[in-house]
Amino acid sequence: MQLRKFFLIKHAGIAVLCTGLFFAMPFFYSLNLNDSELSPRFVCLSAIVLLISLWMMLQIRNLMKERIGFRLSGVCRWILIFMGVVAISFFNASNKTDAFFELLKAALMISVFFIVHILLMRNFSARFALYKSINAGVFIFSAIGVLQYAELISTEKLIRINYSISSCLANKNFYSETVLIAVPFLVAGMINLNRVWKIISAITLLFAISTLLILKTISAWVAAGTAIIFFMAALIIFRQGLIGIIILNRKKIVSYLIAVVLILIVAAAFTFKYARFNSGIIKRITLAKDYISNLSKMEMTGQMNDNSVYERLILWRNSVKLIQDHPVLGAGLGEWKIQFPAYGMGAARYMNAGFIRFTRPHNDYLHIASESGLVGLICFIMIFISGFVQMRKCINSDANRKVKMELLLLGSAVLIYCVISLFSMPFSRYYPFLMTVMALAMIQSYATERFDLNLKHRITVKFVIPMLLLFIAAGGIGLFYGWNRLQSDIHLSKALYAQRSGNWSLMSRELDRVKLQYFNSDYNGTPVEWYKGLAKFHLGDLAEAGRYFQKAEQQNPNHILLLNDLGSYYDQAGFQAQAIEYYYKALRIAPYFPDALLNLAIVYYNNQQTDSAFNVISKYIYDDRNQYFNILNAILVSKAAQYFSEVSETVFNKRKTELLSDKNQLLQAYFKAHKNESAFRSQMLILLHNQ
Repeated sequence: MQLRKFFLIKHAGIAVLCTGLFFAMPFFYSLNLNDSELSPRFVCLSAIVLLISLWMMLQIRNLMKERIGFRLSGVCRWILIFMGVVAISFFNASNKTDAFFELLKAALMISVFFIVHILLMRNFSARFALYKSINAGVFIFSAIGVLQYAELISTEKLIRINYSISSCLANKNFYSETVLIAVPFLVAGMINLNRVWKIISAITLLFAISTLLILKTISAWVAAGTAIIFFMAALIIFRQGLIGIIILNRKKIVSYLIAVVLILIVAAAFTFKYARFNSGIIKRITLAKDYISNLSKMEMTGQMNDNSVYERLILWRNSVKLIQDHPVLGAGLGEWKIQFPAYGMGAARYMNAGFIRFTRPHNDYLHIASESGLVGLICFIMIFISGFVQMRKCINSDANRKVKMELLLLGSAVLIYCVISLFSMPFSRYYPFLMTVMALAMIQSYATERFDLNLKHRITVKFVIPMLLLFIAAGGIGLFYGWNRLQSDIHLSKALYAQRSGNWSLMSRELDRVKLQYFNSDYNGTPVEWYKGLAKFHLGDLAEAGRYFQKAEQQNPNHILLLNDLGSYYDQAGFQAQAIEYYYKALRIAPYFPDALLNLAIVYYNNQQTDSAFNVISKYIYDDRNQYFNILNAILVSKAAQYFSEVSETVFNKRKTELLSDKNQLLQAYFKAHKNESAFRSQMLILLHNQ
């Protein structure tokens, strides 16, 4: 009964939205999971959308009386078309389980746009509640971040910022980007809210600016600079409407400017006291110029390519190749992380080591074009273009000057998202895109209210009902699907902990509790079947391990760890030809993958193919593994014995024995020959004759 009364409250919808998104959802994360926020917040967002959609259905009579609706134009049109293209790309996906999660996630976030739009059409002042809740959300993020930062400060006075400062937003880059998108909302709160909330907004803004300065996220700094330039240019372009604010509210503007200056001074002082600024940005710009001017550097091995600039260029290069292969509708939802490795992992050592799995190209435009084609990319871009067109139309009208400034701030939030998307992947997370669609919904709502006075041009509430039913379905299915996915994610995390502890039996038991129909691969694209095979392999059940590995290959044929383990399975099963084939499959993706190189060299050595073993081991570029030196020494002994057999004089027999038993001399000769076989032969013969 109490729940029914709550659903009949006129403003319950905005209350659920604000409370759910910015008071509850920040705490839906766990550092023990494979990804700290994706599964928990998916469940929370599903519940929020379901509750608000049900409330709207119960309020449908009131909505009909008030003739609430919206026009299917501008942002509304393009966001629906984009969702349709994403739905089509779902059917092109090879992993439907993972793709369905991505489809539901996109649907839930886009439904927030329409929910906010409908709520604002009923009461445009409801946006003030959103400003307040975003204030609270940023304050929560900042409070958690401050605690993490304080822990670092307690260890040393000058610290180098690392990924431990992430608040509850997965990593420091997502943290910084989320806070930056919230900044225009905080400034809008300082302008529009009452005195108490103005002070709260100013304090939260101080935290936000300090966060941006401390974390030193380049994408956020570039986006912030772009937004400032955009804002100043807009003040000049629309001066007839906006400069009037300064003239009519000179005292308030002066007080705002003083507040902003003080905030910047305090934030900068705090930042420069505790954060170590280096030449990282200049170094990255220089590296980018070097790679662009000399593309041959991208094929060089060694430490020179162990940097984030090289990594981004490889990710973007491969994404372009993927788009060229699937230009119209894309490769399919969730396919980027599966197909990306097929185009090569470059020459950076850490990218070839097999420890890092890339899930997105750090560019949302390339990612969307890869999975949903150029059609999806155009629709995605048109969402923002139509938002800017609506913003300009409203600013050029005879609207209230304070509202014009507010619209300009909302446009700045959208622009920040667009710029960040060039260098990062905000669409993969919740808060950046949710706040962006809120800004677009506010712009669209004002444009509809301002220019669509004739209700005949609006889509009335009768057409809203099917949409609400879709939202209810998305929320309900998302809640059920997300809950089962979260439980499976928990079991996988426990299995990975057991793996690190070497408890293979516990790992196998936990993996058996993962429901593959909801969660058949982790967020890096690694199949759960591979983890099962790994556990069985270490438990000695070779047949079961092979069966799981083969299933995993069907799901992700470009996973180098999986291909290497399939090679090991075939080697132990006695099928050396198949083992060699799979090791080469892994090496075609990552030419310097250490595990595949070592295993392939062992197979060749055990089959008395010493020349092939020598050629393979010579490509090894790492020098920190005991296993490498053990294998290398065995191969060098075999090769040296082969060279010595050419010398028949018995006088050298003792010297031959000495050299073959001296590991250090063999290794010194090998590295002095720069891993070249003919040079190594010459070195060994010289040592033989120098008795």
